[in-house]
Amino acid sequence: MLKIEKLSAGYADTQVLWDINLSVERGETVALVGSNGAGKSTLLETVIGLVKPISGLIELENKPIYDDSASISIPTRERVKNGMSLVPQGRHLFPNMTVEENISLGAFLQNNRKTLKKELEKVYELFPRVYERKNHPAGKLSGGEQQMVAIARALMSKPKLLMIDELSLGLAPVIVDILIEIIYDISKTGTSLLVVEQDVQVALSVAKRAYVLETGKVVMKGKSKDLLDDPQIQSAYLGI
Repeated sequence: MLKIEKLSAGYADTQVLWDINLSVERGETVALVGSNGAGKSTLLETVIGLVKPISGLIELENKPIYDDSASISIPTRERVKNGMSLVPQGRHLFPNMTVEENISLGAFLQNNRKTLKKELEKVYELFPRVYERKNHPAGKLSGGEQQMVAIARALMSKPKLLMIDELSLGLAPVIVDILIEIIYDISKTGTSLLVVEQDVQVALSVAKRAYVLETGKVVMKGKSKDLLDDPQIQSAYLGI
């Protein structure tokens, strides 16, 4: 589904990522964990096309969307059209627009009203709490509800790969539990997920595999269970 090889990226003269190798298989949920400032958000923004890489390769379904050796760089709009979607950190909703108006923005590539209605029905089934608040201004919702709206918006483009930046940041544990169940439900539809998360316990509970990012480099990778049992992970991230 997603393959990243030797990807380096940054902002202006500041390099943030060094030689990242990462993959997500079809229907798989993969976590990307690391402390604040490790480069996790930069990686997702580079994959979706918001940050220009320095070098490397990004493939979606065996087709390059960025390849410096072949001078290929597909714009963000085309990446979304080809099956990528991103839930950004901070959610970036329009507070004065209704919940449904915000969600509908995720279907900006859809011109068919019947298709739009069908996709809305799907996300409302997945997020009944969002449905109950569909006519409310998005800015009046709780943080957890806003996160649900942001995920629902991202799903409106019918992504093959859904990337979520900081799933649980600032949310109450009871809301995090609900979001974890929603992630499971999304994965059951065959959608691949790449989830960025500071909370290692949460990340490794939603994903089969995980990558650990430190100062822009992948320092560990493996099955979630193995990483949870790793003394280095326990000491650095779990306080054990």
